[in-house]
Amino acid sequence: MGYAAFLKPRQETISEEGIEGIIDLANLKDESGTKVEARPDDFFQLTYPTSDVKKILNEINIRFSSSKKSSGLFLFEGLKGSGKSHLLLMIYHLFKNHQIAFQWLNENGLSCKIPQDAVVIINKFTDDPHDSIWNMIFEALGTEAKNGTTHPKLAEFEKALGNRDIILIFDELEQGIKVIGDPALQAQNIAFLQMLSELSNRSKQVTMFASIYSAQQEPGSTFKRVSRCVVQFDNAKDQSRIILHRLFENYKKFDKASILPVLDSYVQLWNKHAPIDQEELKAKFNDTYPFSPFLGKNFQYYDNVVRLSAMAVWLNHINHSTAADANKRHGCLSFSIKG
Repeated sequence: MGYAAFLKPRQETISEEGIEGIIDLANLKDESGTKVEARPDDFFQLTYPTSDVKKILNEINIRFSSSKKSSGLFLFEGLKGSGKSHLLLMIYHLFKNHQIAFQWLNENGLSCKIPQDAVVIINKFTDDPHDSIWNMIFEALGTEAKNGTTHPKLAEFEKALGNRDIILIFDELEQGIKVIGDPALQAQNIAFLQMLSELSNRSKQVTMFASIYSAQQEPGSTFKRVSRCVVQFDNAKDQSRIILHRLFENYKKFDKASILPVLDSYVQLWNKHAPIDQEELKAKFNDTYPFSPFLGKNFQYYDNVVRLSAMAVWLNHINHSTAADANKRHGCLSFSIKG
């Protein structure tokens, strides 16, 4: 019995165009309707509620629904392609498209209280660099920062903010700091970000989400001095589930008990060739079916793994590969990522 008896590929997965595995925040400006980043309903349908997602939503909910002390700085640390931009985009739509976001939350048994009228600023610094980050923020607040020899003082920022809430979403922030050529101006931007991060831990009016490659470089090395919520995208089970949810529209709902006979037959076959821990391998296979249990091993670049996985499904679907045809009859795709 083929995997198609259990899992239904998304139309995008089996289209000739294939899947676009990269989330690019610059596509929020798309007006053609072709980019998923600018279609919040479709974007949420492609978003799997990972442990990292649940962790962030829980922290946001605590921050805005209780008097408990909470961190106002959220750092997403990882290599390119690890999922940082996807998480930042989810947060953007959470604050900007409340009704669509709440519907997705309800469908997944989640809840998250947020302010309804927050000022939301999102910026991808590789596409839109700023030599003075404060000017971008003050402009969004409807005012201008005073000209001076240093970054704006805390009192000036608080006056501009007033009684509003502000959500800062910064992608590629590390690169944004690197490209500031003037060392003094670079230091002022880092100091301004430090001021905001410290304020976010004293006041719930300011909440900052930022993606970085490493906490060993600026501004990560400055941010790590303050209380923060950190995501490092290191849950292997989540990584395979993200991929499968991206490829198959019914992945979250299909009955995994129905594939146990298929798993048993493969594990027994593998055991004939080399002694293995059958229960352990069966458990791993249950997480990656219809792919090899080694899907995502040494996982590094999510977007590449998604595209390669989608290609395997597409080839199987159109019967253009003899190897894929054989595996289809046996219920499993042989494609795997072994690092």
